[in-house]
Amino acid sequence: IWVVYLCIVLIAAAIMQTTHVIYRRAEMAGQPKWNSKAITPVTYAGAAAIVGALSVAQAKAIAEIFTLLMPPCLINIFIEPFFWMVLFLLGSAGGIWLNRSIAALGLYNPNFIIPLLQSNYIAFATISAGVYFQEFSTMSRDVWRWPVFAGGLSTMLLGLYGLFRAGQAQE
Repeated sequence: IWVVYLCIVLIAAAIMQTTHVIYRRAEMAGQPKWNSKAITPVTYAGAAAIVGALSVAQAKAIAEIFTLLMPPCLINIFIEPFFWMVLFLLGSAGGIWLNRSIAALGLYNPNFIIPLLQSNYIAFATISAGVYFQEFSTMSRDVWRWPVFAGGLSTMLLGLYGLFRAGQAQE
């Protein structure tokens, strides 16, 4: 399931980044596309957060790997290629996330882009870790868990919509 999820989110990130580039070029040329003020920050934050959120799953994987150093296992993880691959993915994804988060402050209104980046990061990190570690399988035990989870994500998105509309009213 993880590989399928990874393919889907990386394709989604590529589509978001491509859309962002197309919309930004149109803005720079003085011919903004439809709803450009909303689409450019959303696609920028979405692409950044998808990649950044993958670092959360890798950080959790590193923590799990480090438990192999403890008794009763006592495995030398530092000679295992898997450890170095996960560490590389953690550093790469985390570095991309930090770089794009800092760059976003110069591109967009910080009052909107910071909550947008953070909420996307939280949403994608939660979903990524849930898929990677199969944590969603425990949610099926109680029927109420999925609606509460979906309600929490929806509330966050509605709050962002409210922030965007408030920012539009001020301009």
